[in-house]
Amino acid sequence: MGIGVVLLFWFALFGLMAAVASVFLGVASYLIQARLGRPVLRKWVVTFVLFPFLTVGYVAVAFAAYATWCEKVRHVDPGIGDSWQVPLPNGYRLVMIDRPDQAFIESKERRQHSGIRQLAVAGDAIYARDASSLFRVDTKSSAETVVERSPAELVSPIDYYDAHRWTNEDREAAIVGPALPVVAFLLLCVSFLRAIFRRGGERDPWRA
Repeated sequence: MGIGVVLLFWFALFGLMAAVASVFLGVASYLIQARLGRPVLRKWVVTFVLFPFLTVGYVAVAFAAYATWCEKVRHVDPGIGDSWQVPLPNGYRLVMIDRPDQAFIESKERRQHSGIRQLAVAGDAIYARDASSLFRVDTKSSAETVVERSPAELVSPIDYYDAHRWTNEDREAAIVGPALPVVAFLLLCVSFLRAIFRRGGERDPWRA
């Protein structure tokens, strides 16, 4: 599945979830006020109805910014779709398509060495093991040679997760993005409860 299909699927799903959440939150905010005997503050009902859709819009913009940052600054994939890539020295990169255990090294000239099982980097050199041999790639000269012994550091099998942990030490910064709507929703709930308890019998100008 290409990244476009994945994005369409997720945003269709988020849109459906937003519609359900919108109805639930709108009804809940109305009933809470009515059950407490307070004047129904319609601006709060409208706010809760709109909040899920605003969240979906925020997610779309935040993901576009995150994907651009990954592509242009960090040279890694944004984490969805059917392909993954991480940078290697001097314009080389490690690429995986469809399955994270099917990795290949791609050079600046787009030459490929597939079937990579293990990987390590020492300076400008890439050490990689495929099904038949261990080889060394000098990323400055693009020279590739087979080596006899496995260096001591080549002990971890390569897979999607290891590759990302190896090159994406700050990928966890992305959790700040999804956390913002959660914080906003909690603040909205606190503000709502304070408003309905503080305004007791005051007439709401939004109320017909």
